[in-house]
Amino acid sequence: MTTVKCFSDNPPLISLAPEKVFLICAIIFGYSLVFINPPMQAPDERAHLSRAWQVSIGNFYQGSFDAEIPAGLVNMADTFVHLVGKPEEKISKTAITSQIFSDSISSPENSQPVLFRTVAYAYHPISYLGSGIGLAFGRLMEFSPLICFYFGRIMNLTVWILVVWMGLRISPVFKWEIMFLAMLPMSLFQAGTFSADSFNNAVCFLLICSILNALYDKTDQPISVKMLALITCCAFAAACGKQIYALLFFLMLCGGYRRFEKPRHFWYYMAGTLLIILLGASWPLFNPNPSSIGANESFEQLTQSFLTPLKVLFFTLHYYHKAYFAQFIGAFGYLETRAPIIIYMMYTAVLVILSAGMCVTRHKISWSLRILSASLIVFFISALIFTLYIIWRNDLPFISGGVQGRYFTPFSLLIPIVFAKSVSTSSSGKIEWVRNLFVRFQRPLHLCLVLTIIIGLTSCCYTIYARYYSDGNYHKPQNAFVQGYADWHCGEIISGKVPEQEFIAPYARLKEIQLYLATYVRINKGPLELELIDVESGDLVVAVKDTMESVANNQWHKFRTRGQVLIPGKKYKIRLLAPEAGPGNALTWYGSKTDIYPGMNSMLNRTRLPGDFAFAVIFDTPKIAK
Repeated sequence: MTTVKCFSDNPPLISLAPEKVFLICAIIFGYSLVFINPPMQAPDERAHLSRAWQVSIGNFYQGSFDAEIPAGLVNMADTFVHLVGKPEEKISKTAITSQIFSDSISSPENSQPVLFRTVAYAYHPISYLGSGIGLAFGRLMEFSPLICFYFGRIMNLTVWILVVWMGLRISPVFKWEIMFLAMLPMSLFQAGTFSADSFNNAVCFLLICSILNALYDKTDQPISVKMLALITCCAFAAACGKQIYALLFFLMLCGGYRRFEKPRHFWYYMAGTLLIILLGASWPLFNPNPSSIGANESFEQLTQSFLTPLKVLFFTLHYYHKAYFAQFIGAFGYLETRAPIIIYMMYTAVLVILSAGMCVTRHKISWSLRILSASLIVFFISALIFTLYIIWRNDLPFISGGVQGRYFTPFSLLIPIVFAKSVSTSSSGKIEWVRNLFVRFQRPLHLCLVLTIIIGLTSCCYTIYARYYSDGNYHKPQNAFVQGYADWHCGEIISGKVPEQEFIAPYARLKEIQLYLATYVRINKGPLELELIDVESGDLVVAVKDTMESVANNQWHKFRTRGQVLIPGKKYKIRLLAPEAGPGNALTWYGSKTDIYPGMNSMLNRTRLPGDFAFAVIFDTPKIAK
């Protein structure tokens, strides 16, 4: 019998194992992204920063939306809020470096507790292992708030690198494929932020790798106690982070019993680990989310016919598939910053090659493992779409809002399992041409992976830098007046509660007004009205009618004014009304506790507030004749 060289039998590219390539690239590009990406420029990073701070001081159970964090962190975060969702906004490097040498986070001014509202309160503290340690170290060393922030990011990335590297070390198969998927720009970008998904993704990677080790490494020997303990710990951590990810543990059913001396020992282990998983998954029971208006209605609509779920899946994937793919590969900031199209084309080509048969292994991948892996992929995607269809605002019929492509990262490692080519040491004419092709081009394919990672991440780093930084000081767009700081909100805007904000018109022709609103993660119903008032005369200048259903959570909402002409230099007042809103069916308007623009007052029921609401007035500037 002749021995055939397989994908895992050849020496790796330039004598580097994939785990070493991963370490080099992750360290270089990962820590670069930590500092290139400005603070708060990642999905929900403000909320995750608040939760990480609670974990760093030992408050593992928060229990409610509101928590106290130091004023220094809040003020530091406010410096960068204006960048969120506004690609035209820039910041200078000096604006960041000036805060590095500011007062310590322990100083009387910075340590003053501020009540901060966060939607991340229900996350398990284990998801903030790295960022919590980083913030605790920064506080212990009495660094400035910005340095503490960067230490949190650094430690979150460090934990991610170590966990994924450990998975690569122990996996007996698909090392290059796992390395490539872990180094997708979106995956690495998330790892370098305060996002809880950084740790959750890494744990899922390690769980899959440890199960592959149990199924395919040293199959002639019983599985070690250390490996069983690692699988159990990973499954528990996955259940704590995102309960649905714990289902990856069931991959053990596809042959794991062969590594036990007696079958009953395997079932004892499975039962014991499932109890531990249930313990971790029970965390949300102690952190119940507020009721969502519209959830029951969406659930009833979803279950009214067996065809409805299929319609939701089809129309959602058809409508958003391009956005999902771009966000899976890499979308930065608040997912509004995209890399050049050639980068997505390059990654698409490599992923097609992976799916078409690049994943070659000498181990026999059972059909049960392939089918279960494919089923888990379908289940995860369907569960995400259905869950967010029920609890999220849906603008279009049978389309689920709120799903993001980055949510698909943890189970992307199942792709190599589904499409792998099993090549045994015995010859087979049926697959001989495939074997010869990939054995001959093994090193060029590895080189292709490495070059794709280097080129892709280099381009993404430049894209982020060009998006956020200007050579001079921070500037707002010339045709807009913007107050983008948001660390407070006015509570539910119910009938009879009237928030108002003054501003001075810099130009004449008003194009639109934007307000930073929130829905409390629910569907609110009823009319919504914006009035623009002349402060001096009290006259109504323009009124814009809308509905609360059209407002997205934690987003800038646009009110079109159709070219209303104002008087430059004159003071006007924005008034927001919700005449049919009530408790549990109302919006809120974010703002800043700091008086950003003295002389332009914010009011609630004609009572002066200390700060300003978050708003933007956009104008059509007159064209200059040549």
